[in-house]
Amino acid sequence: MSSKPKRQLWEEKNMAEALRNVRKKKMGWQLASKIFNVPATTPRRRFKNNCNSTKGDWRGKRPVFSREMEDQFAQHIKDMEAKLFGLTLKDFKKLIFEFASKNDIKTLLTKKKKQLVINGFRDF
Repeated sequence: MSSKPKRQLWEEKNMAEALRNVRKKKMGWQLASKIFNVPATTPRRRFKNNCNSTKGDWRGKRPVFSREMEDQFAQHIKDMEAKLFGLTLKDFKKLIFEFASKNDIKTLLTKKKKQLVINGFRDF
């Protein structure tokens, strides 16, 4: 038996339908959760927070850069690679620090070393 809990086994269309029926007051939370096979607390929380999204909450750390910023930075790295500038890990961290400084992102910046502390740089 797996020790990892099973989360979000429901389908998005079922969650949307359950929320729609609860908002129209056709059924209550418990009945909607049983009929549409979704957990009872999830549609209740989404209704309370006025969340229209049927997607799940973000798990783990939130990204520092937006998707557009990541794409922009990735394109810059590819351009440098095309011009035959090889990057070491130290160079990569310095570039991210400069990029974060230009975009006024202060969450992970360490001014002492003037580089960004990266734990998951391989995923970039």
